[in-house]
Amino acid sequence: MEINELLREWRTCKPVLEIDIYGRECFQFPCRIIKVEKRTDLLFGAADEIFVEFECLNFENGELDLREGIMYNKTYERFKSLGEQLPNNTFAKFIATKNEGLKTVIYKTGSFMPRIMFLEMMGSEAGATRFSKDGMVEFHNNYSELRNWIAERSSAAIENKTDNFSDNSYLNDDSCYNSDGWDYYNDQLDMDQQGPEFWDNI
Repeated sequence: MEINELLREWRTCKPVLEIDIYGRECFQFPCRIIKVEKRTDLLFGAADEIFVEFECLNFENGELDLREGIMYNKTYERFKSLGEQLPNNTFAKFIATKNEGLKTVIYKTGSFMPRIMFLEMMGSEAGATRFSKDGMVEFHNNYSELRNWIAERSSAAIENKTDNFSDNSYLNDDSCYNSDGWDYYNDQLDMDQQGPEFWDNI
């Protein structure tokens, strides 16, 4: 499939809001996997997380975008056992997690079926031509909910971090020190040379 045809397919496919088995909100959107890599560095993520590089729509302008995400080892093993090839048209899920913010995960491979191409193959010209020529008209409507959702979740994450920081007021609070002791501190001496008045009032 030519890239312009694929972009049109993606633009006319509305991302779907779901609740996963863990009670987390997630948006499913079409993508194309172009790289899968099993990394061994512990800094990347959990041991069962496989690095994935994929193409999808830029959520703001509807053009081609390159993103990174993960698939879990079970998905990776199924991908290999089925002999699936790259690039691979499927769906990714944008998940709102409590500790990691927004995370992109691919749970299935080869699951995206081009709708416009199918209609054309079935000879349904009326069905295929009801979409705009490049799909941009549909894109602006289809992706508006996802854009708003991302903005809301990003703002909530920033507020949560700010609240957590302000709660840790002890980081900027010197009340745990007895200020009287510092009245006897001699900055011309090392700590082990301070007089008994300093140590008695700490």
